[in-house]
Amino acid sequence: MTGAPQHAEWHLTETYKTLITLTVEALKMLALVNGGAAVAVLTYLGNLSARSPPPTHLPEIKPALLCYCGGLVATVVAFIAAYLTQLRLYDEEIALRTGTHVRRLHHVGVVMGCLLAVSAAVSFGFGCWKAAGAIVF
Repeated sequence: MTGAPQHAEWHLTETYKTLITLTVEALKMLALVNGGAAVAVLTYLGNLSARSPPPTHLPEIKPALLCYCGGLVATVVAFIAAYLTQLRLYDEEIALRTGTHVRRLHHVGVVMGCLLAVSAAVSFGFGCWKAAGAIVF
């Protein structure tokens, strides 16, 4: 029975480390897809406008670009929220170890970060929908 608490502690530590890694990678992915989509749409538009003869009407791509930019902003703010949440959690743990009563508030940052990440993903999806609707074949 003495091995069970050590195993549980090890498992909790490794799970926590994995959660941090997954969070960072998910935020990187959101930044990459939103930024990459914005670059791709701008490249498409630039290539289209450079054609000879120039097209008489360029696609209305502004809503898609605004969605991708919104997704990037949400991702950057989610990174900041993640940092502040980790800092808050660290401060809470230090206070608890010294015997100080502390108000546990780090969950607010977790919820905020998750909402921002979901909004970045939704912005990417909506931007793709708007870009696909604007492209003329």
